[in-house]
Amino acid sequence: MGKTQRKIWRIILPVLLGLLVSGGLFTQPLVQPVAAADDGIVISGGAPPSTRPDITVSPDRTRACVTWGAFDQDPNHTYVRIYNISNNTWSPDLGRSPVDVSRGGDGSTQGNTAQCVIDGAGRTHVVWTTNPGAAIRYTRLEANADPANANNWSPPITITQGGQDGDGQNPDIVAIYSDPNGNVWLVYWSLDLNGVFVRNWVNGTGWSGATKISTEGNAKHPRIGADNAGNVHVIWDQPGQGVDYARRDPATGQWTSPMVIPGTNDAVEQLSIAVDRTGGDVHIVYAAGHGSTDSERAVEYVRKIGATSTNFTTPRDLTGQGNYVVPRIAWSPAGKLTMVVDKRNDPKGVWVNISNDNGQSWSGASQLTSEGMGYSNPQWPAVTMDYAGNSFIVYWAGSDIRFVRIGNTPNPPGSEATPPVLTTTFYDVPAGYWAHDEIDHIYAKGITKGCGTGAWGYPIYCPEKGVTRAEMAVFIERALGNTVPRQTATQTFADVPTTYWAHDFIEAFYQMGITQGCGYNAAGQLLYCPEQGVTRAEMAVFLTKAKTGLRTPPPTATRSFADVPTSHWAYGWIEYFKTLKITEGCGYNEQQQLIYCPGKGVTRAEMAVLLARAYP
Repeated sequence: MGKTQRKIWRIILPVLLGLLVSGGLFTQPLVQPVAAADDGIVISGGAPPSTRPDITVSPDRTRACVTWGAFDQDPNHTYVRIYNISNNTWSPDLGRSPVDVSRGGDGSTQGNTAQCVIDGAGRTHVVWTTNPGAAIRYTRLEANADPANANNWSPPITITQGGQDGDGQNPDIVAIYSDPNGNVWLVYWSLDLNGVFVRNWVNGTGWSGATKISTEGNAKHPRIGADNAGNVHVIWDQPGQGVDYARRDPATGQWTSPMVIPGTNDAVEQLSIAVDRTGGDVHIVYAAGHGSTDSERAVEYVRKIGATSTNFTTPRDLTGQGNYVVPRIAWSPAGKLTMVVDKRNDPKGVWVNISNDNGQSWSGASQLTSEGMGYSNPQWPAVTMDYAGNSFIVYWAGSDIRFVRIGNTPNPPGSEATPPVLTTTFYDVPAGYWAHDEIDHIYAKGITKGCGTGAWGYPIYCPEKGVTRAEMAVFIERALGNTVPRQTATQTFADVPTTYWAHDFIEAFYQMGITQGCGYNAAGQLLYCPEQGVTRAEMAVFLTKAKTGLRTPPPTATRSFADVPTSHWAYGWIEYFKTLKITEGCGYNEQQQLIYCPGKGVTRAEMAVLLARAYP
């Protein structure tokens, strides 16, 4: 790590520690990112000034295609190089010019949004935009053909064209690696037709017509990912509303109705998606605007377990504010993720953040490149990863495209279709997860059975998902030993019919006097609100009642938390909760006073720790 990186790390480490402490009950260990294997080599040598590269790994993760466009030329061009991961060589060699796959012959090629993918049969596909009309152009290299020979690339064709079937802005492309016939999906947005569109390429039939998958206007900057089961995932920015998400079901061929990912309402245009191709988990990063100035932009991260789920985690800040734009994310079968981003405020450069546990925790943002490395304004990075978790990053610096490799771990034999050996109870709770021991503890006691199955059918716990009031009743009842509560035909709550999955647990919860419900409906009937999230104040009340048998809190003159005044409805219970040593609070305010965050929701991981402390 260079002097600049060490300096930045010393600056951001205390900030990151503070954010982790103030963000919840517990801290997570920070892992410093591994250093780059080199300081970035120029791969655009001999080409005109270049911009906005892309990099994508092959299905067997032994090679990668890299594309970029020229600019300020007449005409512009789209260039490609193939990188051999196993022997660290380029095609053609770095001493020669890269291949102009656009042929530069139409006088209008605008290769500043070039994207590439290698399909399940080994073919390489490249798309890029042109002017005028923002048409999308396409070329293909057959498997095993020499990429250094421009004649081996198919003559470029136009897929979309303004005035015919809509313009094509910011294309992105993905392949379903498990399909040996070739199954490629393209997404783009159209200013003419006001929406996000997808097209499909299959060997022998070519490109399909366009399908509009957005339902509201002003949708833009889409990104696409896919898994080996054929699920295709698309995200896009809906300015002022957030990040939209839709999935194509391979069984029906239909797209789901777009949904706004909760908590992403501050998204600003640029975003990225990475998909666990075997397990179907989806990882998303996006630039978030937290205020009125560019300097307040940050990168946030959300994920969901499994291809068909719609339960996304609460957004997590990966960078802090500082005008971070154009984030990109990649996934490795080794269970690792790498996020790269372009920082436009000083210190400018490409920044990186790495997760070694499928997004559960992150190393912390650190600077990978800077203007002090002998070139100007490094920006617009892209990233891909191999089997072993090595990261391969390309970025635009000055008039060059540069390449950096992070890690030199040898790749193991096998394929993405081979499931890893599960060494922990839950697939989504690795051994290094901060609440791993407590989650295993409540599982061993029969308090939890997990939340379903994830990749390869392995059990999952959903540690970052919020706890509902129904789940809370079940967990606490089981902790009390009532693993199978007495069946009853009584329906105390209008919103908990006898057929509801947690009905018997909730009735027992009520009969024990632990809950009185959540209010009344318009007809005056008592409600429980089973699907409503549990707050930290509610958890203190319910868990303390269950643990102690008390139904009113003991009097106390102590006030431990700055944000829980004596007038707070749960004040006495929260104070007693602390006395029982089940909680230490959630962090400190700006005045360094201890706070409890009584209105904050409780995650399943936090609940596991509280239950493990209450019932050791």
